[in-house]
Amino acid sequence: MRRSSPAATRGGFFVLLVLSLSVPTALLAQGTRADMIEQAMAAYDDFQSERAKALLWTALDPATGAPDDAWAAGVQLMAQILIEEGDEALAEAWLRWAVRQWPELPVDRGTFLPEVVAAVEVARSFVGSETSGDRVTRTRWDWPDRVSTTAEGTLRLEPGAIPLRGQIEGVGSFPAGRTLSLAPGSYRIEAFAEGYEGAVVTREVLPGVTTSLVFDLAPAIVAEADLPDSVLPDVIRTHALQRVVRLSVDRFGVEAACAAGAVVSTDGLLLTTYRAVRGAERIEATLPDGQRITDGIAVAAYDVDDDVALLKLPATFTSPLQVTREVERGQHLWAVTYPGCGAAMVERLRVTAERNGVLQLGDTLSDGAQGGPMIDQSGRIAGLGSGALTAVAARRAEGPVQAAEANVLAGVLPSPAEAARQERHLYGSVRIASDATGVVARITPIDSWLWSETAQMGTLPFTFVGPMGRYRVELLSQGQVQRSMEFAVQADLAGQLQIPATAAVAEAEDGGGGFPIAIVIGGVAAAGAAVALLMGGGGDDGGGGTPTPTPTGQPGRITISVPNR
Repeated sequence: MRRSSPAATRGGFFVLLVLSLSVPTALLAQGTRADMIEQAMAAYDDFQSERAKALLWTALDPATGAPDDAWAAGVQLMAQILIEEGDEALAEAWLRWAVRQWPELPVDRGTFLPEVVAAVEVARSFVGSETSGDRVTRTRWDWPDRVSTTAEGTLRLEPGAIPLRGQIEGVGSFPAGRTLSLAPGSYRIEAFAEGYEGAVVTREVLPGVTTSLVFDLAPAIVAEADLPDSVLPDVIRTHALQRVVRLSVDRFGVEAACAAGAVVSTDGLLLTTYRAVRGAERIEATLPDGQRITDGIAVAAYDVDDDVALLKLPATFTSPLQVTREVERGQHLWAVTYPGCGAAMVERLRVTAERNGVLQLGDTLSDGAQGGPMIDQSGRIAGLGSGALTAVAARRAEGPVQAAEANVLAGVLPSPAEAARQERHLYGSVRIASDATGVVARITPIDSWLWSETAQMGTLPFTFVGPMGRYRVELLSQGQVQRSMEFAVQADLAGQLQIPATAAVAEAEDGGGGFPIAIVIGGVAAAGAAVALLMGGGGDDGGGGTPTPTPTGQPGRITISVPNR
């Protein structure tokens, strides 16, 4: 790749061959990004620098994929061509931009000129480490469909939910929504809005490319002395609403439940309660801007006992909410809820006590508050909605948040269904029916991992839906227990959508003088849950036992008929 002497300068980067400009960039080369970079190297070795630059300009588009070794070689080749042509400033802009994409950009010292190697290190020093401004800024570089002929690029400050203003050092001010044409290079940009903390970042403008900035400024913290403790500043309310995500939690056999979570990291960690997501087969999220995330949501960490869970969303955020340990009796908090799974609302309430990490509330929360944050006057998360009059103290989340951050780095991110299986909380269902009338089924959990609220009661025919495990069902007639037995709900989500079952009927002797019942087990599940039945105890006098099924020719379910004689 080295040349013994620099090639003759042929002008600026975008003085390209007319033939190259007449076709879309996708037609400049066939195949993958690596193929384009390889073709660019071949063109460079053949002294076709203009074609090499056109190929590289297309291949370096972030839309072609995440940076890799081929991409790193391509950007260094671009810098080498520009340095040979005497355009060191443009080479610097490309390298700074590349290091901003990939801080660990590998340097190929054996292939490229010493000037390129030195320029990469200078670019790395210029970019430095992440700043507070970087943490509240999202940047997108948009390539046009065709190789651009312009030597300039454009910079755009995207409008948001707050009235932003921008200032470019050496250029002047510009409002949100406006696009400026600028010479390639690095620019220091400041964004500010009334009531918010300003942010300063440095970003590169590249030839023919639009650099778009989205600033998500944090509200200026309002001292408690400035306002009554019962008033939430509008800027804090807006900031919180932009960082709370509505969740739709799917469990087998029941209608999707509404819950909420708070953004607590820039890389998409969402804090909620374990209760809000336990037993979930699938979770969908609706972001504050209306964007829906239907796939890729994982579980980063959870604590069953402390009722805290961290989800990982495939999205990035800025200015996440912070967690506070400081909660006092009588303090006002504001809960973000989704009544009826509709639009977000902010409800004021008062803390009356804290016992063992549970906040007692003096005001009743509306529905749709499960897992949602309760913020203090400064916008910090003090609790998570868990009941009509209770909340999980946010201090319980400190350990799970640290565990979640470690799990994200390690890539240990199970799906909601995998986490539910680990805790044996996946759902199944059992339909209980009887030929008798006025019979009531009372179901209580047996296994230690089942929570007390899985207990259910209903008039037959009755469908029980709950997490995998053993349960006791008591059949009551006129308030008296006529029969008692155990059954087990099992769940299998190992890539199956349905669990086909061979229909069968079996009879078991019953020594009592009750009534006939039938327990019907749903053998077809949309998410593949399977249910098994265990008969025993209760109303037997020893003559009964586990029934032996016989085929009935009704695929898709199993029916166990237990007559009383």
